[in-house]
Amino acid sequence: MSQINLKSILGITSITTPAGVDDVFSIHTNDTTEVFRIDQSGNQNILGIITASQFKGDGSQLTGIDATALKDSAGNVKVQAQASGAILTGILTVSTDVSIGASLNVSGILTASTIIGSGTGGIKLPVGNDGERVNTTGTLRFNSTTSLPEYYNGTAWVAIDSPPTISSISPTEVASDAGGNETFTISGTRFASGAVVKFISHTGTEITASTVTVNNSTQITAIIPKNSFVNAQEPYDVKVVNPSGLQGLLVDQINVDNAPSWTTSAGSLGTIDESATGNHFTVAATDSDGDTVSYSLVSGSLGGLSLNSSTGVISGDPTDVNSDTTNSFTLRATAGGKTADRSFSYITRNIPTFYDQIVTTMGLDTGDNLAIIVDPFDPNSDSGSGTITNRSGRSGVDVNITLNGLSRGGTGTGKYWEVLTGVDSYMHFGNNITNCTNATTRNWAYCGWWRPNFEVDQNQGILWMLNDGDWSPFSQIGIRMGQGNGWFIHSGSNHSFINTSIPSASYTNKWLFVGVFHYVGGGTVVVQGFHDDTNLTQVVFSSQNSSTGNPSGHNMMIGARPDATSQDCPTGTRIGAQAAWYGGDNSFVSGSSISTAQSQFETIFDATKGRYS
Repeated sequence: MSQINLKSILGITSITTPAGVDDVFSIHTNDTTEVFRIDQSGNQNILGIITASQFKGDGSQLTGIDATALKDSAGNVKVQAQASGAILTGILTVSTDVSIGASLNVSGILTASTIIGSGTGGIKLPVGNDGERVNTTGTLRFNSTTSLPEYYNGTAWVAIDSPPTISSISPTEVASDAGGNETFTISGTRFASGAVVKFISHTGTEITASTVTVNNSTQITAIIPKNSFVNAQEPYDVKVVNPSGLQGLLVDQINVDNAPSWTTSAGSLGTIDESATGNHFTVAATDSDGDTVSYSLVSGSLGGLSLNSSTGVISGDPTDVNSDTTNSFTLRATAGGKTADRSFSYITRNIPTFYDQIVTTMGLDTGDNLAIIVDPFDPNSDSGSGTITNRSGRSGVDVNITLNGLSRGGTGTGKYWEVLTGVDSYMHFGNNITNCTNATTRNWAYCGWWRPNFEVDQNQGILWMLNDGDWSPFSQIGIRMGQGNGWFIHSGSNHSFINTSIPSASYTNKWLFVGVFHYVGGGTVVVQGFHDDTNLTQVVFSSQNSSTGNPSGHNMMIGARPDATSQDCPTGTRIGAQAAWYGGDNSFVSGSSISTAQSQFETIFDATKGRYS
């Protein structure tokens, strides 16, 4: 082995082999510090800095070097090794591809032309709230306050997100006049906490929901006053704006459709007679949206009346009643698919049938009185066929009535009979009425309603009651008005033993009541009154007596019958309830006086005139 010149190695004072150790070589400095040692196995201990241009080998046998931290020249740790990887502090500049198998945590700036994640993993951004932002242009981070990634563009932080989407909203109609709030449920995706909901009219006007609750990322509940919406500005779009500023829009979703509003007060509409016809009441509702309002019956009964669905007019002929009856019902107003219901009622006032009133006033269902009464308002009198069931006051008297040239008019149970032919239009009693004996205390009477289709004082005549033959104690009794401008009472050979002028009035198409009473030995009275008169007018009073007749059988007619074929009763003349009777002693309930008869006619007139208008 060559000799080592210790003088030539600066700072080395000795090269020795430790005492008793033959396989170790060491080098000491002049302060006896061992700075290098090597044993026979090649293991080396070096104290100080090793400077080399390169290290060779795979490094598998390189141990004892502290590589947990790399420091800069000032001693600051820039790379800190961990079990899961390394933490880099400062700027990492990568100019070529780098594959990192474990985690790389960078607390400073990572500069790279491209960063690519692999597999299903990704790149984890630094996380911080708003207060931890560092305004460095180009910085990318995850904002824990907004739960969104963001970047700084040199002026402001910009969130990175997708806009929300709106798939539907419910409801889609608002009744702006209804008052209160409307609650909407909005469905979609990517709704964020703090989102704002707006509604945009077709004119561009925006209104904002007063309360917004983000139930989850797919559903929002928004509340806004109903009167915020204006019909003239429909339809409205719906817009959701997330805190990021991103927004979703669903167009033409909300329409304003108010329910119609009733202008007719609920409750009773009034009272009508059971005989009334035509228009009676009108109900009305309006719609603030300008939609057409229609009307319908929801429940209850209109009592025989009908409702015009377009105008709200309630009209027709009410169902006849036995006593005053309240009809209750609910109507519905509909406009643009919206509805409003309201309850109403009206009273149908009962008017006694002519038959009931005659019987009540005259007492004609007793004793041996013979009464022939027909009343189109009385279902027991009007069979609806060509014959009428007589309401006779005398048992055993069969007086079936046949209509000649007359038809039933009005609705419901017939309200009148109407002249069709103008000739021989009358009600005919086809049987023989016998055993009406002559006596000085007998009387006969007639009363009834009719409406001429002509002016009766213009040389046209009509017979109201006629005995076609001798009917004891009177022959050919009857009354006629019009011919010769007056009233005529017929009896026996004295064909017109009473002739009195007709009062000056218009008779055409006006319902007229006529009553005639004749008491043998007491005289005759004729009264008349129009349906709108307060009282009857006495047009005939005479003390004349009729001649006597014989008790032979005969036929009887009541109604519109010309006295001669040349004296037609014009088509359209109407015949109402009719009554004729022959009475025995004390037939007028309280006696036989003409004054009593006239008073009783007045009672019948007042009770039944409501049927004729």
